[in-house]
Amino acid sequence: MTDYIKAFIKNNRFAFAAFLLPVLVMVLAFAVTGVYPFGSRQIAVIDMYHQYVPFLGELQYKLQEGAAFFIPGTAAAEAISGACFPITVQAL
Repeated sequence: MTDYIKAFIKNNRFAFAAFLLPVLVMVLAFAVTGVYPFGSRQIAVIDMYHQYVPFLGELQYKLQEGAAFFIPGTAAAEAISGACFPITVQAL
């Protein structure tokens, strides 16, 4: 059985390297920047700026100005749908 495992690893070494190299890079990046489990920072805080801030900014504008949320073909509709899409998909 061990010969089979050794042969499998040898035959698929590039696939293992393609998996392990990015994992090691991410672990190193987490350690350097202090992201959990190496520190108190979290990925959600880093990711929030790119997903939730545009959505909440556009939502605030729409609510304060009383603008329509979806008017097809307008830049505002594309902005709110572009900002909502990642959050909507994530919620599903």
